[in-house]
Amino acid sequence: FAVRHVEGHMQLTAKHSGMCLSEVNDPADGKNKAVQVACSAGQSTHWKSVGSTLVNRVSGRCLDVPDLSMTQVQLITYSCNNGNNQNWSIAAGVN
Repeated sequence: FAVRHVEGHMQLTAKHSGMCLSEVNDPADGKNKAVQVACSAGQSTHWKSVGSTLVNRVSGRCLDVPDLSMTQVQLITYSCNNGNNQNWSIAAGVN
């Protein structure tokens, strides 16, 4: 991801697609899933680093790896709970 600072928050842009990390509610299961959308999609593409968590500007929910999965999984947003599955780091200058 590339990081762009906007209005005191971050937009996380996938380098392969040029799209931004956002979240969308899936009515089939009621979960908020992390997805890629156009970076112009609004404040749902804005995240704030709070400690080691990434908090979505609109929902206030944290980026989360469900069930601490160690395999390929659909990322979600979930109520912030300081769990290890909500810990993220952003390294400057890493490609």
